[in-house]
Amino acid sequence: MAYLRDPLWTFVGILLTVVVAAVGLLAGPFLAIIVLVFALIIASLAVYIVQERKEVSYQIVSESLTTSIVEQHELRGQLGATFEHDTLPNIAIGKTVLELTNTGTSPVDADDYADPITLRFNRTDRVLVARPISTTPEGIVVHIRIENENMVIEPLYLEKGQSITVKVLSTSISGKVHGRLKEGKVRQFDGPETTSKSLFNATLLASPLILCELFFLFNPTHYCILLKSRGVY
Repeated sequence: MAYLRDPLWTFVGILLTVVVAAVGLLAGPFLAIIVLVFALIIASLAVYIVQERKEVSYQIVSESLTTSIVEQHELRGQLGATFEHDTLPNIAIGKTVLELTNTGTSPVDADDYADPITLRFNRTDRVLVARPISTTPEGIVVHIRIENENMVIEPLYLEKGQSITVKVLSTSISGKVHGRLKEGKVRQFDGPETTSKSLFNATLLASPLILCELFFLFNPTHYCILLKSRGVY
């Protein structure tokens, strides 16, 4: 689909829209309305297809306080707690699972990040362990660094649709995700509405052409010329 984003297709889409609309106007008002709707769809799709969007979406898959022996095993020799001079065998730690996905239409390169994607906790908290637990597809190299209360994912290359999932153990939960692309956006994943929103935005971009078509469609002068050409008066 990458070849469809060539700027040439924008011109082709607009030209096709004008031709279809003109045919509809010459055919009469009723058919013109039907053709106008068809032309609107063509214009919107043409703009939508050629749009190039760099976008990384994040989602907190889960977050909880855990006393799991498996989780605590990752911190063996590094974490402990006492109460009135007695050592406690188990303490609760926060576990957060974070997923990042390229939901744009173009690959995101390491150089595209203005600020790396970071999971930030309160200043009184501390990130203990962070590691990738899965990637789609397998084999994506993920580098993570810990800066006290922050878990930073080093900028990485993601093709469209590729994703990574990271597990973070910390002294609390409710971390906030921050990050910024130079040209594009980092946003919270909100489901399949993305395509609808993008298509709506494309329709707005095509609106000047649509307004022109509406003007010609409902311009009385056009119908006077049309009726004269058919010998009505």
